[in-house]
Amino acid sequence: MRGVLLAALLAATPLAGGCAARQAEVDALPRGARGRWRRCRPHVTASLCPDGEPSCIERVGAWYAGEPLETRADWLAAHGCPDAVIRGKR
Repeated sequence: MRGVLLAALLAATPLAGGCAARQAEVDALPRGARGRWRRCRPHVTASLCPDGEPSCIERVGAWYAGEPLETRADWLAAHGCPDAVIRGKR
């Protein structure tokens, strides 16, 4: 299932614009969403980018940034981030 999700991610995320554009999407998020991403990134990217390839990690960040505000926490949980980390309770 994760392979299918990653394939969909890679197909849907444009390669044009490069790393800086994808990072800008994450940087433009509201403070709380940026904090959740920062805390959850190691968990989510370990799940979706097991080889740790930087371009994959950047795409996953852009994917998160593109999620509607109402579903971002669920998206993080569905991709491997523990609930306590999402809530900032580590």
